[in-house]
Amino acid sequence: MSPSPTPELGTHEQPLNSRFLEIDSEKQLQNRVENAPLLQYVEAFRTFGHAAAKIDPLELLHRERVPALDPARYNLTDPNKEYNVNGIVWTKPIGSNEEQDEWWSLSKITQYLHATYVGGLAYEFNHSSSHTEALWFAHYLESRKSDGGRCELPLERKKRIHDLISRSESFDHFMQAKFPNLKRYGLEGGESLLPALDTLFSVAAQGLLFCVTHVPGTPLTPFQLVFITSCWGVLTVGG
Repeated sequence: MSPSPTPELGTHEQPLNSRFLEIDSEKQLQNRVENAPLLQYVEAFRTFGHAAAKIDPLELLHRERVPALDPARYNLTDPNKEYNVNGIVWTKPIGSNEEQDEWWSLSKITQYLHATYVGGLAYEFNHSSSHTEALWFAHYLESRKSDGGRCELPLERKKRIHDLISRSESFDHFMQAKFPNLKRYGLEGGESLLPALDTLFSVAAQGLLFCVTHVPGTPLTPFQLVFITSCWGVLTVGG
């Protein structure tokens, strides 16, 4: 067996997430310098947008006004003035033509940022000590291809999520009525984990079935076959 080649000095294999640190081109950096007030305005939404998000569907909570989200604070007063958002607002996914300039009016930028960060979901990520993670979140949230900066789920997926949460809530009420004097643990406050775990297990089951059906010479016992197919039925049908 021949020995593996010795890497040259000063070279190393870059991690997968390193590409998020290399998306800032010289043109984008120059644009940030020229439009520094706009960059501060956008960063304010990434940092403080969660404080103004409409997370109460019944509007029972009083939300304080967040001064940092006012464009006049950064001397941005003309809603019709257009700005080059290349490298300031992430409008394209990584790998696309990010060098192309995009000119947006201040009103469009404000509307886009409000739809992304001040909607029905609150995102708080700029406190992360990892610049790569914060950049990944900002890029992912702002570059999603959807109307108004929001990601719309398919109707079937919405029904699936509603079914999971409703069944969990019903089971929680049943346990409370059936065993009122016993210590137990419920999902109160953690219902959002259900769609996440449902997606995770569904993808894992699909990957398992893919390996089983595409890797030749993989023997399966009857018990393993029944277990895999039953898991697949539970995750996809909800039975």
